Amino acid sequence: MATSISQLNLDYDPLADRMLLSVSTSDRQEYQIWITRRFLNILWPVLIKILESDPAVKTHSESQTRNAVMSLRHEKAVSDTNFAKPYTGTLATSRPLGNEPLLPASAKLRGLETNSSVLSIHGADGRGIELNTNSQIMHSLCSLLVRVAARAEWDLELQIGEPLATARLASSALN
Repeated sequence: MATSISQLNLDYDPLADRMLLSVSTSDRQEYQIWITRRFLNILWPVLIKILESDPAVKTHSESQTRNAVMSLRHEKAVSDTNFAKPYTGTLATSRPLGNEPLLPASAKLRGLETNSSVLSIHGADGRGIELNTNSQIMHSLCSLLVRVAARAEWDLELQIGEPLATARLASSALN
């Protein structure tokens, strides 16, 4: 059964060269997941598929327009997110995966066709989590990943849509 996300937190551990993703859920549980550079390369395309499944994005046939719309939706979702709110997941009543963070081996996605996508992240040992996703949370997660990966100097090309596409879309709307 998939879990609903209440809040996300992402920190970087420079000694381990890993990010620690903490996910608190609506039923007061906390999941902790290590995000390595290698795993982020696996996870990123899965996250982008979620963002591309947004009806406002996928209705457009032209790739450039889809990318521009996705960029605009990303900017809006990030501006609507309260990143200043302190993370409260540490007040969770339980950690179903245990006290040690999960070292993930796979990320899968299901339910895109029904607009109720579920992101599954599992370790090699079989432990894992299935998260109900929505556009707002996924845009926020992507924003956090981009910022922390840049701070970690991982030199990854993490992009949502096409940055210049929003300017081109706005410019074509003016003409």
